[in-house]
Order: sequence, then C-alpha cells, then structure tokens
Amino acid sequence: MGKAAKSMLLFLDKKGYIGQTVVALLQKHKSNIPTVFVTGASFDTEVKDVLIVSFKRKIPLLPDALYSHIVVVYNGEQEIFDVLDLLAKKAHETKGKLIVVVPHNFETSKITNLIKELYKETIIVYVGDIFYEKALPENSDIQRFFHQAKKEGSITVLGMGLTKTYPVHLNDVGLGILEILFENTNKDQTFFFFPKHPPTKLSLARMFQKIDPILRVDFVGEEKQEVEYTNKEGNFFLPASYPLEKRIGDVYGVMEVKDIDVVKESEDEEKKKRGGKFVFFTIYALLVFLLLPLIATFSFSFFGHRQLNLVKEAFKKGNILEAQKKGESAYIFFKGAENISRVLIIQADILYLSSFGNSMQSKINAGQKASLIASSFAASINNFLQGKIGISSLRQAIFLSQEIKTQNQKLPSDFFETGAITGVVDVIPKALGFYDEKTYLILFQNNMELRPGGGFIGSYGIVKLKAGRITDFSIHDVYDADGQLKGHVEPPFAIRRYLKSAHWYLRDSNFDIDFRKSASASAFFLQKETGASVDGVVAVDVSFAKSILKVIGDVEVLEYKETITPDNLYQLTQKHAEEDSFAGSSQKKDFLISLFKAIQAKIIDGKITHLALFQLIEKAVREKHLLFAFADSKLQDVFTANNMSSAIWPVKTTDFVGIIEANLGVNKVNVLVTRKVDQQVNIGKEGEVLEKVTITYDNKSKSLDYKNYLRIILPFGTKLSSIAIDGKEQTVAPAIADPSVYEKKGFNPPKGIEVQQETEGEKAVFGVLLIVPSNAEKEISFSYELPQKMEENAGYDLWLFKQPGIDEYPYTLIVSYPDTIRLLSSSHGLEAKTGKIVLEKQVSEDEHIQIKFAKK
Repeated sequence: MGKAAKSMLLFLDKKGYIGQTVVALLQKHKSNIPTVFVTGASFDTEVKDVLIVSFKRKIPLLPDALYSHIVVVYNGEQEIFDVLDLLAKKAHETKGKLIVVVPHNFETSKITNLIKELYKETIIVYVGDIFYEKALPENSDIQRFFHQAKKEGSITVLGMGLTKTYPVHLNDVGLGILEILFENTNKDQTFFFFPKHPPTKLSLARMFQKIDPILRVDFVGEEKQEVEYTNKEGNFFLPASYPLEKRIGDVYGVMEVKDIDVVKESEDEEKKKRGGKFVFFTIYALLVFLLLPLIATFSFSFFGHRQLNLVKEAFKKGNILEAQKKGESAYIFFKGAENISRVLIIQADILYLSSFGNSMQSKINAGQKASLIASSFAASINNFLQGKIGISSLRQAIFLSQEIKTQNQKLPSDFFETGAITGVVDVIPKALGFYDEKTYLILFQNNMELRPGGGFIGSYGIVKLKAGRITDFSIHDVYDADGQLKGHVEPPFAIRRYLKSAHWYLRDSNFDIDFRKSASASAFFLQKETGASVDGVVAVDVSFAKSILKVIGDVEVLEYKETITPDNLYQLTQKHAEEDSFAGSSQKKDFLISLFKAIQAKIIDGKITHLALFQLIEKAVREKHLLFAFADSKLQDVFTANNMSSAIWPVKTTDFVGIIEANLGVNKVNVLVTRKVDQQVNIGKEGEVLEKVTITYDNKSKSLDYKNYLRIILPFGTKLSSIAIDGKEQTVAPAIADPSVYEKKGFNPPKGIEVQQETEGEKAVFGVLLIVPSNAEKEISFSYELPQKMEENAGYDLWLFKQPGIDEYPYTLIVSYPDTIRLLSSSHGLEAKTGKIVLEKQVSEDEHIQIKFAKK
C-alpha cells in the first residue's frame, strides 16, 4: 500500500509558460496546495505556497516529499527524460496522479510506453499549438500567423492550405490541467487539448481575415507533411463548440507589435549612449541607412543564388531530398532579399535610380520563383519515388515556370523546362496507375527501318504499373506473337501491294498516319494473337534509347560482357538480335531484357539525375520518339490536345503539311538516309495559295535501296496539280489498289507515277512509291493549290507535322505575297525580305508558323 499523502503538487516544465499559467490559476482560485515548480524560466516575484526550483541544463535534486500530484511538460528534453523513472516512483509511492503533457505532433510512443511501464496509471495529455497575448517560444502556424499579421499585414499559407492545425489558448490548457488534477478524473487516460475538428491552415487564415478584413493571404510553396493525432485514442477535453475564433480575436485585439518583437531601447537610454557624439552618430546612421539595405539585399541574393547552384548539384547527383531542402533554403534567402529590397527601392527612387531598383526586384522575384520551382519539383519526385501522387507540387513548379516565361524573366539557374507535360499533369496519376493497376503494350520501334508510327516493330513489351511503380515487365519477339494469329486480317493497301504481305500482323500494325489509330491496331493484334488486353500503348524508338544512355551513361550488360554506349547501341542490339538467329530463337528478347535490367538498375541506384531524365522524356515526347495512346477516351483526349500522341486532329490552321514515310524494303537502310524539305508558298492577288513541297533524299548506303512509300498530308480539298521527280514532271495515275488486279499474273502498272488518294479526318492524303537507289540522291516535288483563298486582312497559318521516328532535318519555307498586302508580324525566326518571307531551320518537332498580313 502506498503512503497517505497530503495534497502537494510537483510541476516540472523547462520552458515554463504552461507551469506559470497553472500556478497563476491556482493563486487566482485561492488554492493553498503547496507546489514545487521546477523550471528553466525565470520568475520576477515570489509566489505564495510555491517553491520555485530553477535550472538551466541539469535538473537539481528534487525536494524529498510525498507528491499527490505530478505534472511533467515534456518537449523532448534529455534532462527531463532522465528523471522520469524517479517521478514515476514518487507517483507510485503515493498512488498519486502523474500527468505527462506532450505536443500533439511529437513522436511520443517511446516516452509514453516507458512511463506506462514505470507507472501504468499515467495520464497523457496531447496539447495543441498554444497561443497567448504574448509571443511564446514555439514554432507553430498560429504563432506565425500572429507574427505575420501584426508585423507584415499579410499571412503566408503554404501550398493549398489543406493541412490541419491544432490551436488552443494557453489559459484553456491551464484550466484543463487543473481540472484533470483535482477533479475525479480516472487515471490511465489520454486527453487531447485542441479542437475536435481542427481547422485547416486556410480556415485558420480566414479566421484572421474575419477579425482583420484588410489582412492579405498569400499562397506559396508546398505543404509539408506533418504528424497528426489521428493514430491515437483518447478523449477530447475541449467542448465541440470551442470558441477558437473568439479566442484568436481576443488575443489579436490586445497583442501589440512590441509583444512579438524586440523592445527598442528608450529614447533616454539612446540619448545617454549618444552623449556628445550626436553629429558622428548622425553621419554613421545615414551611411548605414544608405548602404546596409544594399549590402543586405546583395548578400541575401548571393546566398539565394548559391543555394540554387547547390540545388543543381544535388539534382545532378540524384539527391532529390537534398535538392528540395536547398530549394527551400534558397527561397528563404530570396524572401529576405525581397523584404530588405523594399527599403532599397525607396532609396533608388529618391536618387532617381528607379530602373536599378526595379531590375533588382525583378531578379529577386525570379529567384524566389526558381527556388519554389526547384523545391516543388523535387518534392513531386520524392513523392513519386515513395509511391505517392505529389501532383500539387509538380503543378506549382509548372505554373511558376510558365509565369516566369510569360513575364520574360530569366531563371537564375536554368534547371526546369515544362513544355509537353504541362497540359497532362492532372491525368498523370491516372495514367501511372495510382488509382488502379494499368497494363500497357510497349512497342520497341526500330526507326532504322522507318514506319509511319516510328519504326518497324521487332519486339514488344508488356508492363504493369501500380502507383507509378513497375509491378511486372516482360519483353517478347513480335514474330512469336504473329505466329499465333488465326484467320485473315486485310492489310493496308501499301503493305499488300509493295511489301507483298497478304496478311496483316502486329509487326506492321503501326501503319496509320495517326498514331492513335496505329496504337489501336497494335492493341487489336496483341489481343487476337496472344489474348492479352491493355489499357494503352507506348511507343519508343532507337533514338529514345540513345538519349537515355546519354543521360545515365554507359551501361554494362554483364550476361553478354558488353558495354553499351549511345554510339554502339544500335550495332550491338542488331548483333545480338540477328546474328546466328533462327526461327523460335529467344536471343533477341533475352538481350533486350538484359539491357533493360541494366538500364533500370543504373536509374534506381540514384546516381543519375532525375531532372535530366524528366527533361529527356519531355524532349522525346515533343520530338515524337516517345508516344502514348490510351483506351480511355477521356485520358486520350488530354494527350491528343497536348500533341503527345502524334494525332491527326482538327488543327485550326489555314495550311497543313505532313510527310510520312514507310520503309517497305525489309532492310535497315534508314540509318544511312537523310532528307531535307523545301516549301514554297505563293499568295496571289486574289488570295489564291499555290504551293510546292520538295523533298530531297540522300541514300548513303552502298548496297541497299530505300523503298519508300511516301505520303503527304494536306488540307482537305487540296487540288494536286503535279508531281515531279528529279525536276521532271510525271504522268499521274490513280493507284491500282485492287489485289485481284495487281496480283494477277502479267499485271503491268500504269505509266508514270501511281498516286493513292485518301481522306483522313479533315485532311487529304496522297501516297506514292519512291525508290531512292543506293549511293544516290532522289528529289520529289508535289505542286498543289489550297482549297481556301486567303483573305487580305487575314494571314498565312501553317502546321508542319513531323513524323515519329525521324530525327531532325533541314527545312526551308519561302512565302511570297503580292504588293497589295503588307506584312504585320510573323513567328520567331522568319526573315522578311522584299515581297517574301523566309524561314530556315532544323525541324525536330511539330511547328506552328504564323504570318499576319494587312491590306495596303
């Protein structure tokens, strides 16, 4: 049995403000209970019936007494942890109440489990973010909001402000502890001292705005994940109707700036310090006033830029968490520079140097945004690597990057480009299987044997994704699948006529000029041949694989004792895929699987930069070496609208030119074939538009011809007037497309050049077979008239459609116009000359070219 004990309270609180409040409330209620208050805080006056034991580092010997009530406020202090066993013994001696007060967001399992072992009847109190009329030594949202509101007139909310907060007034905490101490409260309980329905940061900010309507709320950065109380069981001490807004209003009404800032010395003290040095001090103060803002602004900006450079280094090393931290540090420095620069701008205006001040402010603003871009982008990668969505971080990085470009601001460190991914960011989680597992068909397209979808399909893969992670992946030889096709599927005209294949298979499925339709055909054949169904199709080519190796570096394929580089990738792949191959051989897929595993291992080991991979993917999508198509029509519509599926969709332009090639020579000659394109546009006085597109091929192969089924895509209703080869106009005849005719023995094709004319949506398509002999050049020209005349006050608007799988090629555009109209403006890169406009560039992606005219 424990000893009987008179009421005596031991209160241990290093920071002191909770203990001081409880002691003050005891005095107010005229309680005569003897109290020993052990604290690191200082007391200015003596308190009746209270023995104050002060300490700084080590807790002194506690008065040897029988304590009926013990309260410990624990914030992780080692010195308090060291005496817990002693306090538990004292509580056990008297069978008294032992209350341990801990912050709500503190990882308390270690200490609470220890105390429960020492004294199982311990009462645990989780206390929220405390606020009071004066600033408390705590770093919480409620404290920060009071500080910002009073000092800056604005409140900063991180991210979307959806993280919960747990504010509670200090007096309510004190009253709660007293009630638990002296009321008939059962032991071995857990209490929560914060609202049962905690407000979000955004809701809390709105409360401040209700109290002070002129307050501004700014949204910046990304919300940090915080520990919440939801995994704990206990009782909410505060009533459900806890008047939080009233408590905040009461504090806000009496809190002054001096309560949250260092109190300035009195004027009398300043006068004593100045003494007879008034003139010297005045001059000194003036110099400080003039120079300190400048020095401080440059210093903060310098450290901000330095942190941004460290961000780049962290990204390059693959240390994403470090990049996020450095980005956040950079933002703090630039924010400090912004605050100080306000004084600098005023000085600059006084000295008639406003342009200098504005320039400085613009650079600081760009630095802030760059910092947020870096930290947000890093946060999104960290979330992704942990299997979390993290789209809000990526969305913020993209938004800020676009804002910088819109305002023509230059990033202090050029480390983030958005481009193609911008428009699809909201559907990425769905595509990556964050909501349900996704299965995709991967087409490995060899663009050394060019096909409309990007290249010949020699192999394919099946990949399953769950929460952005690969759960299963396999690679297969396309001929294994094609050998299982039962029945007949009629191939497109050119495949049957020029490739001489009576049946259509998966290997030739990417023949449509619209990749969406090619992908649909590929998925169809996969299902027919293997029974597998997929949620979408992803196409990659050799150029994409080379670009990956350029980023991650050479990889070792140990099983084959080969070092794969961007330069030898194609040759070694062909070597292991085709040399000594035989029907049913698995050597091609075995090598590809080994290569994939080697690349995957190098990416996963974290020694490469995820940022570079992100930029690589973005570039590959723009240049159509990486394509996506989805069975989900809503998902597909988003990718189509953002030009990530090489789709022929209704682009609202006055002109459209697409050039699509298909190598039907059953060879890999495209590695040695180059091309250049020249387009001449003549606008007549009546608005008629006559055009000529010339494609010049150079086949450097010494033995292989390039058997090219060439299609040109033009606006619907275009009138084809002539075709010339090597400058000689050809006799044009409709292509013989009936197999029963051209497969008949003794068939003789018509003289001249056969043209297969088709319609694809709102486009006219003209197809011809063009043979480019080995070690030779071949030129083909298409002359035509657009169906619509150009209005005098309108303009010429061209969409140049690039084929997937083709690397960049030189392109020249010459637009001639009559003297009845004048040039108003044109796209970047066009050069205006007398009566014509010229563009010369390398084309690596779709181009949108605009020229505006006006009537003279």
